Amino acid sequence: MNTLLLWLTLLMQGVPPLPNQGGTVTGIVKSADGTPAANVRVVAMVPPDSPQDVAGIASMATLAETDENGRYRLDNVPLGRYLIAAGRIDAQTYYPGFLDVAKASKVLVTAGNTLTGINFTLNDSSGGRASNSGFALVSSLPSADVPFKFSGTKIPISYPGGYPKLVLTNVKNGQRWTATMDRLSINVGPTQGSGSSSESYNVSIEDFPAGYSIKSMTSGPVDLAQKPFQIPAGRFSTSRVVIAVSIQQALGLLNSGAVQPQAPPPSPAPVPNASSIVIELNYAAPPAPATGIRVAGKFNGNIGARSFYISNIQGTTYSDGTFEFAGVPPGRHVITSRNNSAGANPLGAVLVVGGRDVEDVKLEEFAVLPMEFASQPQSDTRPAGSKLPLPSLNGRVVDQTTGTGIGQGVVYFSGQEMISFRLQPDGSFQIPHLLPGSYKLEIQVFGHINVSRDLVIADENLDIEFRSANFFAQ
Repeated sequence: MNTLLLWLTLLMQGVPPLPNQGGTVTGIVKSADGTPAANVRVVAMVPPDSPQDVAGIASMATLAETDENGRYRLDNVPLGRYLIAAGRIDAQTYYPGFLDVAKASKVLVTAGNTLTGINFTLNDSSGGRASNSGFALVSSLPSADVPFKFSGTKIPISYPGGYPKLVLTNVKNGQRWTATMDRLSINVGPTQGSGSSSESYNVSIEDFPAGYSIKSMTSGPVDLAQKPFQIPAGRFSTSRVVIAVSIQQALGLLNSGAVQPQAPPPSPAPVPNASSIVIELNYAAPPAPATGIRVAGKFNGNIGARSFYISNIQGTTYSDGTFEFAGVPPGRHVITSRNNSAGANPLGAVLVVGGRDVEDVKLEEFAVLPMEFASQPQSDTRPAGSKLPLPSLNGRVVDQTTGTGIGQGVVYFSGQEMISFRLQPDGSFQIPHLLPGSYKLEIQVFGHINVSRDLVIADENLDIEFRSANFFAQ
C-alpha cells in the first residue's frame, strides 16, 4: 500500500488530522434577547490592517452557519490569529460582542486543536440569514456608540421573565436599537445617509422585573424622560463593507483562490463617542414566595447576559456577579448557567437544599453542559446546604488485542457543546469538573477503529477503559 493510499484509507476511517493541518473553533451565538441565533453566518477572518478595511470574502479563512441551537463549528482554520464574526457582513458582530471591529478580540488557532467556548451575543443590527445575497460594495454604514450606566441599586441582567433592555428609538422613522444590561454601550444608526445631520432618539427600558422603577434618566443636564436623546452631526463613524454571498458560493471562491486580499484604504480620523446616558433606579422588593427557600451566591469571571437555573427554576442574575433563586423546594439540585457569553465557560454546582436559606454558594467552571440533566430535585439524605464535589471522567484507551495503551489520538467529548483532549502517552485522559447528566464520547486513535460511547455521569468519578481494534488487523 503506497503512502498516499494509506493516508486516504486512514482519513476515510476517521483518523485525526495530522498536526500540521488546521484547527477548529466552536461556540454559540445568541440573539440580543438571549435566544439561540439560528441559521446565522459565522466567519473566521484575518484581522484587517485598519478598522476601516473591507470586511469581505478576501479576508475569510473559513465560514459556517449556526444550527437551530445557535451552535457553530469552524473547521480547518489555518494556524494563526483570527477575528470571529457573525451575522450580516454589512453589519456583523465581532467576538466578544462588538459592532466595531477595532474593539474585537483575536483568537489563536493552533494546528489540530479545538478552541471552544467562543460564545457571543449578536447585535440586533447584525440579524439576518447568510444565504441568498450577492457580493456588492456598500459605500458606508454610519453608526454611533452611546455609553450608558445604571446606578441606585443592583442591576438585573436576567430573570425568569426575560432580559432587561435599554432601547433607543429613532424619532424620525421608529427604528429601534437595543442593548442588554450587561453591555457598557449601545450602537445606533441614523435615519439615512451618512449621519451628517443630528438625530433624536426616545430612551426607554423594557422587560424590567417586578419592583424596579426609573428614578431619573439623564444625559448631562437633559432629562430624557422629557426630551429625546440627541446625537449631533459628525458623531457617526463610517466604514466600507461587503454584502455576503451564500456559504456555498463563498467557500467556492475561497477554495478556488479567485478572491485575493485587497490593500486597505487609509484610516480616517477617529470619531468621538456620543454623550453618555445615566439611569438611576429604585427597587422595592416584591413579597417572598409562599413556599420554598432562597438560594444565593456569587460567581467570578465574565457576567454577560447569562441566566442561571436551579433544576427547572430560573433565577435572577445581577451586574455585580451575584445570583439568587426564590421558592426553591428541598432536595438535591443541579445549578447551571445558560446563554454563557463571550469566552465564558459554563458555571455550575450540585447542592442539597433543606428547610433554610442557602447563602454564598460558590460555582465552579466546567467545559461542557450535559446534553440532558435532571430538571427536578432529587431526594438526598445529606445535610442541607451541602455542596457536592463535581465528578471527573478518568479514561484510558488500550489496544483490544494487546491491552497496551494507545498514546496517539484525540478524545471528543460532547454535551451541549464539544471539547477535545489529546491522549497521554500511556493512552490515558481526564475530563474534570463534570455536572451530572448525559454526554457522548468519541475516541479517534491512529491506526485503530474509532470508539463511540454514550455516558451518564452521576455524583461519583467515573473510571473506564476503552478498547479499540487495530485497523490493519481487520
